[in-house]
Amino acid sequence: MFISYNAGRAILCCKWAEVVDLILRPRSDDPKDLIRAREYWAATKDPKGTLNKIPRQKCMESKLLQGLIKYCSGSKNDFLGALQVLPRNMRLMYVHAYQSYVWNSMVTRRIKVSEIEMIRKLTFWRFSFQIPRVHHTGLLRIFKSHN
Repeated sequence: MFISYNAGRAILCCKWAEVVDLILRPRSDDPKDLIRAREYWAATKDPKGTLNKIPRQKCMESKLLQGLIKYCSGSKNDFLGALQVLPRNMRLMYVHAYQSYVWNSMVTRRIKVSEIEMIRKLTFWRFSFQIPRVHHTGLLRIFKSHN
């Protein structure tokens, strides 16, 4: 099952190949022909072959595969360039999903704490999960428009 906040976390960590794999990972709730295409990608990492198996209505996956063909063919390995062919709002959606996940985790944890402890620990509360270290160099590039 694809959970978009995982892609957002990978974006914040500048793990571009992982972001691509997460977006193209097989999902059980997809139509059968798209599942077959995603399984083909998982097995081969062949963007041209996968693109031939993807139905035309799946625009986002098709755009990403076209970006992979353009930026990751031969000796090129520019996964960030491939991701930048996706619309900016789509790239941001993954980061916003991770932001929501972090917020919801914090609120859930806070609600579980008793009211007295909540007041006492208001400024000293610690997370029970690790927030990834953010790499600023590539991170700024992912949100720029790609020409």
